[in-house]
Amino acid sequence: MSLIRFETAAEMFDTFPNLREDLSHAPENVPPLAFLDKLQSSETPEDAVTFLAHMLPRRYAVYWACGCVRALEGNADLDSSETMSAALAWLREPEENARLRALAVGMMADRKLSATWLALSAAWSGGSIAPPGHSAVITPPSHLTAVAAKAAVLIALARVGSAMRQENLRRVLDQGRKLATGNERAG
Repeated sequence: MSLIRFETAAEMFDTFPNLREDLSHAPENVPPLAFLDKLQSSETPEDAVTFLAHMLPRRYAVYWACGCVRALEGNADLDSSETMSAALAWLREPEENARLRALAVGMMADRKLSATWLALSAAWSGGSIAPPGHSAVITPPSHLTAVAAKAAVLIALARVGSAMRQENLRRVLDQGRKLATGNERAG
């Protein structure tokens, strides 16, 4: 079953106005996968990571980003990190307590690390992002999960040697495409 919620790339730009600033390509009235292919073969193929993170439903964007970061950075150090653990805990049980834990650890962690952005991608998936004890509900903007998932993947890609970067970029985009089209099942 396809997870693609949009008929065209232009519809995605209408839903996520931040894409107009985040991508170097104008929206087109073509299917999202066709636009993804165009971005991937462009002079700025990293734009495809941004687009794909927005194309996937929130929980799947977090799942995809976690898988990409694990594949790019390895499991040993990541699995012991509090931020990765918080993101994975939310993926296993997307409950409010797990989301709040991801928010707490993500906000305190080093923003230069991909796992920090994984925790934030889970944290910004819904609920309130108000500080603890704050009575008002502050709902995160709908694009923040995708922005954080994209940041996690791009940070991990930046840590890969330049000789392997394009191949790794192709692999993470292929994984996301498989997930989006229903050819890979999320855990």
